[in-house]
Amino acid sequence: MGKSNIKELQQLIIEHLILLEEKIEHYFPSLTTSADWVVLPFDFTDNVNELDLTNNEKNELIDMSSSSTIRILFNSKKNNMDSFWALSETSYKCIFSTFFTLHYNTLSSPRSNMNDESLHAKREKS
Repeated sequence: MGKSNIKELQQLIIEHLILLEEKIEHYFPSLTTSADWVVLPFDFTDNVNELDLTNNEKNELIDMSSSSTIRILFNSKKNNMDSFWALSETSYKCIFSTFFTLHYNTLSSPRSNMNDESLHAKREKS
């Protein structure tokens, strides 16, 4: 095999791997997202400023994470995230609205990594 054939083969392999990577990212997006706070709202208090949230949403998330009552509610609803967020709606309207938008828009997306099984798996690990 000549040098030019090897170069062509290398280029073909590289192009194939790039395309494969794009397809994998499409069907299996990163498991860590900026919306992980939806599943684990108490794990983001140290880096809340890094989240893609408004100031009101950040403040509500901080308030929520410092509430022992909400933490107890969260732990009691561990297998039903929707129930937890629904019960939190009256006290945390901004963050609930964001949860609702993220959760239901993502579930309808073909690239969703927030289906019920993966959400529960993330919560189980915490």
